[in-house]
Amino acid sequence: MRIGLKGGVEVGIYGLEKIFQEVQAMGVGDDILLKGELLKRVKLNTWIPKSREEEFGEAILKAFKEFLAG
Repeated sequence: MRIGLKGGVEVGIYGLEKIFQEVQAMGVGDDILLKGELLKRVKLNTWIPKSREEEFGEAILKAFKEFLAG
């Protein structure tokens, strides 16, 4: 699954759909906590530069909300 970053760059993240399913089952409602949980799980298998964690977190959260919307 891919996420869109600034400048039209797309990045593939291995296992993202599975991560989305796991986090969805947790029922987290707060966007800040949600972004943190998603980013924590993505970082287990994907290297994200420290300087771009916020950008990745926002993009992953956006993709997660699109996933939930179906």
